[in-house]
Amino acid sequence: MTPEEKYNKDFWYVLQKIKRITLYRYQGEEIEYKIVIKPVQSLKEGEPEPEEESNIIRQLIKQGVVKEIKPSRKVKASVGELHLNPFIFYYLKIIEPKFNKLYKEREKNEIRAKEMRRQLEELGKEREGKEALKKEAIEEIKVNQETADAKKPKQIKIKHIRLDGDDCFLEINNGAKIISFKSKKKIKKYWNLEERPTKEEEEELKREALKTKKFKILTELWRFRWEKVSEKIRKAAGVGSDYTTLQNLTRYSDCESNEATRKHIYRLNKIFENEGVPIEIEIKNDKVIRLIIDKP
Repeated sequence: MTPEEKYNKDFWYVLQKIKRITLYRYQGEEIEYKIVIKPVQSLKEGEPEPEEESNIIRQLIKQGVVKEIKPSRKVKASVGELHLNPFIFYYLKIIEPKFNKLYKEREKNEIRAKEMRRQLEELGKEREGKEALKKEAIEEIKVNQETADAKKPKQIKIKHIRLDGDDCFLEINNGAKIISFKSKKKIKKYWNLEERPTKEEEEELKREALKTKKFKILTELWRFRWEKVSEKIRKAAGVGSDYTTLQNLTRYSDCESNEATRKHIYRLNKIFENEGVPIEIEIKNDKVIRLIIDKP
């Protein structure tokens, strides 16, 4: 509470106390205003300190709101040997309409202040509620993330890796992990020729029918693979070119568009992630695309 807020609170306390006393007196009759001089620790909630209460009475006298009829007096009280807190008595006459005007003004101010405090309290509760919801949402996200992490397979350390172009699979660590990219669609006869193809041609057609667009993209990227060892990236043994382009991948995989190729690349990366395989297809831009295999 600021000094101004404390003063206004004490001032309103004194005005209300005077108002209560006058309600039990005839109009124009003088009143006795009593202040008990007691230690701060004995004060009730909202009660001003005796000295501050006396100062406010003197301010009201100076402002002409009340008139001091006779000098104030200090009274020491005791009951037998028991000494009580002393009193100060002010003998006052209320000056109307000044007092009533001041009382009404202060009453309006107090109502406005009370309403403002209520709104601030509600706002505080609303913010607390939002903070609680935010905290709850963060905890839920954390739990969901931990659950998702727990479901993720343990990442494999790649020591050996091979791409099988005939049976459309990726073999890791001599068969410890196999990721198949074979088409699950029923193989159809892709020929409508006057002459039936030879056995070798038929087998080749079947093999092509098994290859998915994702596998075709992976096969093309295999020629541009890099290896990441101890945070250093280097070209894999036997690889000539550094990068391929999105247009080349689209043409090689028979995708309808570059955007369709991008979607297949995204799905490939998700497959690697879900399988716990540290492989990533890196797209720097449409003309710089490569496959990075993380090795221990």
